[in-house]
Amino acid sequence: MLSDFYLQSKDIWHVGDGLQRPETVEVGGDGSLWACDARGFARICPDGAQIIIGQPNDTSYVQQQDVNIRMSDGVLPTGFALAEQGDIIFAAYGDRKICRMRPDGRISTFLDSVDGVELARPNAVVRDKKGRYWITVSTRDFRWAENVAAHPEQVSSGFVVLLDGSRARIVADGLRFANACRLDADERYFYVAESFGACLTRFRVMEDGTLTGREQYGPTFEGNIDGFAFDRDDNVWVTQPMLERLLVLTARGDVLRVADFGNPSALAQFGRAVEAGMFDFNLAARCASPELGGPTSIAFGGDDLKTVYVGAVFGNRIASFQSPVAGTPPIYG
Repeated sequence: MLSDFYLQSKDIWHVGDGLQRPETVEVGGDGSLWACDARGFARICPDGAQIIIGQPNDTSYVQQQDVNIRMSDGVLPTGFALAEQGDIIFAAYGDRKICRMRPDGRISTFLDSVDGVELARPNAVVRDKKGRYWITVSTRDFRWAENVAAHPEQVSSGFVVLLDGSRARIVADGLRFANACRLDADERYFYVAESFGACLTRFRVMEDGTLTGREQYGPTFEGNIDGFAFDRDDNVWVTQPMLERLLVLTARGDVLRVADFGNPSALAQFGRAVEAGMFDFNLAARCASPELGGPTSIAFGGDDLKTVYVGAVFGNRIASFQSPVAGTPPIYG
């Protein structure tokens, strides 16, 4: 079924309007679509109503014309977990910490260091069935985009934090820009996208949360990866920003390209800048397609779990399409 699946522009519609960097998307138990937003968070209800939680009137992000500053400064919510009583636990990518947002938009610090290590670029947060929080920190280098060409070893310093009650500890280290993370349905394995490794890495989860048996899951992809999600057939759907691609890593280990809206000339210009030692997000933003807007995350929703939502780091809407395969149920009730 997936072998014949390939998205065209006509197959994609968009939800949300006027969003600001909806990089990460998740589906709640009531069917609402949640997305991070430079102003806080956006909730798009099943009836289409859109609510901004946080600072809905803040225009500082859209007024900033330099995408390098847009992508680095400010609170900048990225990955998040829907918690109890309507709270949101999220990675404040630009503020070097994990935060809690109350339903009324109030923000407080949830975690700002672990084992004496600063959370320089926190990226993703996942809550498991035991109420523990798994957190990826992409790199210890806060200004990584400026340093990646000259000092790649410093950038490849990502790690995973487990917060169990009041105890936080590093449970995996030395990751090549740790990005999205997820647990499998049985929570036996923990998966993380290594963006600069262009691969998925997984660990076996021990009872106390210790991660063991690090291994690459599947092949090394052609180009960096960002977010991913599982479907009910144990396939993994993977996003590739800049390349503007969606891939599926099948349970058999095959890689299927199910969408490709790349801009070859813009991508070549960005590539030349990287080779010259400059990771310029202004050039990266030019690679974004009208269809996907820089795809960075993926989530399944709808009554049959066949509606796919794709987060967009450079867009102001969320791409959506119908999948031939249902996703796994949302983990947030």
